[in-house]
Amino acid sequence: MRQTVYVFLTPVGSSAAVTPASGVALAPSVQRELEKSLAALRQSKYDEGRKHLAKAQKMAPSNPDILYLMGMVEYTAKDMPAARKQFELVLATGTQPAHANAAGSE
Repeated sequence: MRQTVYVFLTPVGSSAAVTPASGVALAPSVQRELEKSLAALRQSKYDEGRKHLAKAQKMAPSNPDILYLMGMVEYTAKDMPAARKQFELVLATGTQPAHANAAGSE
């Protein structure tokens, strides 16, 4: 029996890193942009968060975690057509189990 196992390590004493729900390893530069985006979004700085997500998306255009977060930003901004588009892109990546919330957002 073969099984794929993903292990994510963070240095002791560092803040928790972004753990991709999709199980796809992220390049350090993409992960840094995601962390910056999440920090901005936690402070309700949606434009800044969107900027970092856009930069991350240029580096990893089909990453479902980035697409999902873009959808959540648009959903929070009440731009339902844009949110729906992002969530549909997430579902098109074939990672529905990792992003099940995207299926119910309309």
